[in-house]
Amino acid sequence: MRTTSLPRRSDERPTAGVIRERRIEIARRHPDWTEIRETELVRRGRYLVLAETDEILVAHRGAVFQTGSATLIAERFPIVWYLDRDGDLVYLERVRRCSRRRQHGAAGRASPG
Repeated sequence: MRTTSLPRRSDERPTAGVIRERRIEIARRHPDWTEIRETELVRRGRYLVLAETDEILVAHRGAVFQTGSATLIAERFPIVWYLDRDGDLVYLERVRRCSRRRQHGAAGRASPG
């Protein structure tokens, strides 16, 4: 997914608000990214869990956009993201395991009755 630069004169820098809006637009259009609502998350220890699916998420620790711009760096990385209360993007990544609640539920279903 290629992004276009923000339109501007060479001596003019885009404001933080313009950059944020452009990043939101890019995130919503990205085919491999998933937008969620912050209220869909439940904290379990150091993890965030999607309440509906019991999927574990952790903070994405890499750069997603170039600093001070809407130029995408993490183009091929599947990201789960949401807008926090301040309107800032928060990037998460999936952990390849389920929470204990899901594990216990699966174990209980597999037990002979």
